[in-house]
Amino acid sequence: MIIQNLADATISSLLNTWGGVIGFIPSLIGALIILIIGLIVAAGLKSLVERILSAVGSRYGWPKRAFSVSGRSRRLHSKHYRCRIDNAGNGIGG
Repeated sequence: MIIQNLADATISSLLNTWGGVIGFIPSLIGALIILIIGLIVAAGLKSLVERILSAVGSRYGWPKRAFSVSGRSRRLHSKHYRCRIDNAGNGIGG
């Protein structure tokens, strides 16, 4: 009798767990769909903002590299922004 109760409890527990997993799948699929839509919208907005900044920049004579990541990275790593490390490992601007 005890073994039968244990088996029933185990089966019931596994069925409840499986039902929870099956119930979670639609939420997961919905989240993935929203993520994909968000990525598509973000890519479109990125393109739109790049076009707007490019048009504004060309109108006012701003260089194209002013909007590029590599241009920003180049400026940050120029000699004016270098940092030396002292013996204690603390960064000291220099």
